[in-house]
Amino acid sequence: MKKLSIIALVIISLIVIAGCSSSTKTSDKPPLPGEKKPKAASTYLPDDTSPEDYLKRYYTFYAEKKFKEAYKMLPGSKKASQTFEEYEQMHKSMPIESFDVGTKSEQGDTTSINVKLKIEKFGEWNVAWTFVKDKKGIIAEDYSASSADTSGAGSDSSGSSGK
Repeated sequence: MKKLSIIALVIISLIVIAGCSSSTKTSDKPPLPGEKKPKAASTYLPDDTSPEDYLKRYYTFYAEKKFKEAYKMLPGSKKASQTFEEYEQMHKSMPIESFDVGTKSEQGDTTSINVKLKIEKFGEWNVAWTFVKDKKGIIAEDYSASSADTSGAGSDSSGSSGK
C-alpha cells in the first residue's frame, strides 16, 4: 500500500510539473509598459488604382457586407488595432445606406479625401482619409471619422476614429 501511494505521488508530481512548464516565447508575450509596438505593415494601393477608386471599392465592399475584402483595404494601423472579427462585428452593426467620395486635395506626397457616409441608425458621418506616396507606390495611411449629424443621433463626442 505504501509503495502504491509513493508511485501515485510521483505520477501526480510529474503531471503538476509538466503542466506548470511554459514554452511561451518572449515574442508571444504582450509588450511591457514603455516598450514600443512594432510598426504596422503599410497597405499599398494596387498600381493601377487611384485613391478615389480605392475608396469607392472599399465602401462598395462595406455596403455589400463583404467585410473580409473591406478589412484587407484598411490602413495598416487600423488592421493592427483591431482583429477582423472586431471590425466585422462593428461594421455589421453600422450598415451604410449611401456614401459619396469627395474630391481630393494634394499637398506634396500626401493626398486627402473626405467621404460622406449615411449610416443606418447613426446618421451622416464624415471620414477623412489620408494617402501618402512613397518609392513603392501609394499607401492608405489613415482615416478618422466624425459625425456630421446635428440631431445628435450619431454624435461622437469621444473624438475616436475608425468608425
